[in-house]
Amino acid sequence: MHLILFAATTIAWLAAVPPAAAQATAWQDLEHAKARLIAATSAVGTAAEVWLGLQVKLDPDFKTYWRSPGDAGVPPELDWTASRNVAGLTIAWPTPKRYVLAGYHTFGYANEVVLPLKVTLERPGEPVAIRLELAIGICRDICVLGEASFKLDLPVGAATPSPHAATIERYRARVPGTPQGIAISGWVENRSGEVALTVDATRDDGPGFGAIDVIVEGLDGVAIPPPAIERRGAREVVAVYRWSAKDAAAVVPGRTITVTLIEAGRGVEQRVTLGAR
Repeated sequence: MHLILFAATTIAWLAAVPPAAAQATAWQDLEHAKARLIAATSAVGTAAEVWLGLQVKLDPDFKTYWRSPGDAGVPPELDWTASRNVAGLTIAWPTPKRYVLAGYHTFGYANEVVLPLKVTLERPGEPVAIRLELAIGICRDICVLGEASFKLDLPVGAATPSPHAATIERYRARVPGTPQGIAISGWVENRSGEVALTVDATRDDGPGFGAIDVIVEGLDGVAIPPPAIERRGAREVVAVYRWSAKDAAAVVPGRTITVTLIEAGRGVEQRVTLGAR
């Protein structure tokens, strides 16, 4: 009787505890990479959202792409429409790095990246079934398209941190935030057949800028050249983009762009409406 009672109690306890594997899918092998889906919590809790992470490990010298890939490549594409109890899924993009190959400038990630995924629930507190289809570009001197399918379920229960919570949070911390103590502005000038877009970043106080990169988005239909970075004192950096007038019809005052300022691998991001000079 004691053995039967012990066995029944053990089975009930095991059934009540979500296995660690439920907080991460198996790795899916891609060409020159592998990927899996991880969860920040062991269960859904009561909040209106949960956080997941798409974890990608790349072979040496290979990379994948940011939301704006630059001169080549494609950003990762996620299809979550077969999921249950999911109202929306949003990628939080960590700060990328600029890569230059044969004169082409691209933005992305090498070695490893986790793309944090904010999942908004239709019915908070109820189980979630994630069914995710992934298409991702993996590139060195040539590019291949990797495809994978993931299934991850989060049960009802307290949203206690999973073994992957710290990893997801580390990459969430790398997502560009709102500038603090940095003023960013932009304007357009026409100079005898040339169009110049200037982005000015000025730091109010604290240390001077270190090594800086600037990424501009929002000029659809326009090939964006690499910027010329100019320093005007320790706390002011100017990035100038230049086109011939025939190639820059969409670069006009009044247009709103997104500026990402990258310093020491960290980024800040701001929407800027272009002025005229």
